[in-house]
Amino acid sequence: MIRVKNKKAIRNLSDKSLRASRLRNSVAVIAIILTTVLFTALFTIGGSIMDTLQENTMRQVGTRAHAGFKFLTQQQYDSVCKDPKIKDISYNILIGFGENPELNKIHTEIRWTEAKAAEWSYSIPTTGSLPEERHEVAASTDVLDALGVLHQLGAQVPLEFTANGVYYSQTFTLSGFWEQDKALAANQVYLSREYCDAVAPVITIPVYENPNADMSYLAGSINPSFWFATSWDIDGQVSALMARCGFDPQYVNSGVNWAYASATVDAQMILAIAGFLLLVLLSGYLIIYNIFTISVSRDIRFYGLLKTIGTTGRQIKHIVRRQAFLLCLLGIPFGLILGWLCGKVIMPAVMRSTNFGDAYVISVNPLIFVGAALFSLFTVWVSCIRPSRLAARVSPVEAIRYTGVSATCKKKTRKYRKSTKVTPVSMAIAGLQRDRKKTVVVLLSLSLSLVLLNAAYTIVKGFDMEKYVSERVVSDFIISDASIRNSFTQTEVLDGVTPQATDKIKHLPGLEDIGSVYMKESRHVLDKNGYRNTMKVLDKYSDELPMPYAEETVRMAREEHTLPSHIYGMDTFTAEKLTIRSGKPDMEKFRSGNYVIVSSFYNTGEGIYYQVGDRVTIDFGNGVKKEYEVLAVGMPPYALGPQHSHYLDIYFTLPTGEYTKMLGKTQPLCTAFDVNDAHIMEAEAWIADYCTNVETSLDYESRYSYIKQFEDTQTMFAVVGGALSIILGLIGVLNFMNAVVTSIMSRKRELAMLQSVGMTGKQLQKMVIYEGFSYAGMTLLFALTVGSAVCYGLVWAITNQMWFFTYHFTLLPVLLCAPLLLTIAALIPVLAYKMMARESIVERLRETE
Repeated sequence: MIRVKNKKAIRNLSDKSLRASRLRNSVAVIAIILTTVLFTALFTIGGSIMDTLQENTMRQVGTRAHAGFKFLTQQQYDSVCKDPKIKDISYNILIGFGENPELNKIHTEIRWTEAKAAEWSYSIPTTGSLPEERHEVAASTDVLDALGVLHQLGAQVPLEFTANGVYYSQTFTLSGFWEQDKALAANQVYLSREYCDAVAPVITIPVYENPNADMSYLAGSINPSFWFATSWDIDGQVSALMARCGFDPQYVNSGVNWAYASATVDAQMILAIAGFLLLVLLSGYLIIYNIFTISVSRDIRFYGLLKTIGTTGRQIKHIVRRQAFLLCLLGIPFGLILGWLCGKVIMPAVMRSTNFGDAYVISVNPLIFVGAALFSLFTVWVSCIRPSRLAARVSPVEAIRYTGVSATCKKKTRKYRKSTKVTPVSMAIAGLQRDRKKTVVVLLSLSLSLVLLNAAYTIVKGFDMEKYVSERVVSDFIISDASIRNSFTQTEVLDGVTPQATDKIKHLPGLEDIGSVYMKESRHVLDKNGYRNTMKVLDKYSDELPMPYAEETVRMAREEHTLPSHIYGMDTFTAEKLTIRSGKPDMEKFRSGNYVIVSSFYNTGEGIYYQVGDRVTIDFGNGVKKEYEVLAVGMPPYALGPQHSHYLDIYFTLPTGEYTKMLGKTQPLCTAFDVNDAHIMEAEAWIADYCTNVETSLDYESRYSYIKQFEDTQTMFAVVGGALSIILGLIGVLNFMNAVVTSIMSRKRELAMLQSVGMTGKQLQKMVIYEGFSYAGMTLLFALTVGSAVCYGLVWAITNQMWFFTYHFTLLPVLLCAPLLLTIAALIPVLAYKMMARESIVERLRETE
């Protein structure tokens, strides 16, 4: 074949053909916009969640840097600093820890720091500056509040600390301060380099070689944070760095910022994201494919004529694809903007159901827009494959004879023509059979939104508030030491609930019942029976223990025959909340003081340390021991405990009287109480004010606050599911409208012939209405049958890890949407018919393709 330079001619043909199909173009652009909106909203929400999780994890870790070392000498730091693989590095020097009595509730670290290290650790002065003069100090607002110091530059800040075994009590002048990030586990106080060199000069002997290297002798150690060129495999990069620097991993303390690993997703999340991407791809494909298939079918004679003048199939494919991608240039930019705005609107509803309701970020990562644009282009490209092939393969003769009806359909029509009564209904059904693939595409497109809406409704209505609340709070209110609920570290010493707070609670209006929980950390020495059972637990459940965190506990269990333990004392009200796994606790026996309730492994009731009826000796310390009979296997609910676990541990629960008898009178770990409904909001307001303004060392949880969290979770699924259903519904309706309108407009001459032989306009209108009703009926039938199975699978995939979800079969959303669907199914064909009927029968009969 002779190669002809005709690319410009092909482009002209494509562009002029595109301009001649304005209705098709409008529908296609809207479809591309909606598809791009779905992709962009998905990537915006997903990217924002990932960024939020990563940012909050960094705040919990305490740094943005990739990794760091602790307690280095100057020589060790220099070797790290000179390493060629380090992209950026900064450091601070530890001086000591705040020992003021007022700082007992907040962990406070005293350091000198470089500005860059302070910025990376979210602890950089926003007012004033880092200290420069010898007796200047910079501190967080939480430290200043605890010390009773005004947030004012020049204020006097008293500090007490120990450095290298020497106790210091010094007053400093405030040079700068910042609001403490609530996610940070430690508060920072910064002193000047001059003062640091005087009390904590940089160490020259590694801490692991110092026989006195307890916490007070770490003063003067350098703590660098650093960045590599990439965050890929930070663990491996740190190990390689330690090897190059000659550090022994057993002695040099290294830390990897697990925020960079926490942004990864598990297999279930990957499947969910992949499933949703396929859903969006399918919805976009269905409409764009249908638009171009109909367009090609309508213009098939045009492509046949092009074939007669020498246009190749490849050139015709290029014409169709060029038109599609030109439409993408119009639709995708609008879709990216609208999709990002949709994601921004939906994001608050999503994040309110998490712990980051007030600390989320809306991502504007360019990859979001690049990814959404590429996925939209891919969807359009896939959607155009078959239509472009159809246009390219048709021969000139086939194009002239083309009617849009398959041979199979013609054969079937001829077979049953004599035995079928011709009515508007039968003609409507025959109209749908003319192009069954188009009918199936429209059916699937309309059904997608109904299935998703039904799934969202099923999830929202399946959330069980009682299950949700019962896992977190077992009474209307629980008040406890603030460090239990707010600290990221386990607190050694707990002041507990004061008698003043307990007395106030007892005088609350509407109080129905109250009870306290007491707790002491201990180590339990296993007897022969307990040790034998513990080894059975380890043999069976060791894979469930998080290593290496539980490694030391397991070692002590095997070698020293001891387990970490909590000894609890419980009042009757709280004892009734115990989670019992085996045995039937008799409260009278329990209150006698001769019986104990013992926990099992993870309180499963299967990994038993002591059986019901066994005798167990509890060591209370100070030489006080007593033997008890095991009354039941169980433990206090998590909400009534210290909010931490030792992974492999054992809990002993006694009545308060027995606990006090063995350990003396102490303040309770927490106090739970119920209030009648008439006074619940009054009690909520009182306890919030009391913990905020009176006893700030206390904090509380309430049933009401968890109900609010539950409602936020419901709202999130309702908003996200509803928004997606609406967009998919619009795509389905748009697909239906395009199919019906193009079907009627392409059959103008055929319908005019029917009218010319006696069929009335009213009968034709009924026929097109019946066609619409047939689409709606098949859609509802599909949604009620096959769609129900798809809905169940979708709901299960989303909720199988949600303990507070209970599945209830429902078709209510589909049934409620049925009248709207039937109305649309009747209205669009009528409007399309009236638009066609503006032309006379003679004009339509004269029309040629």
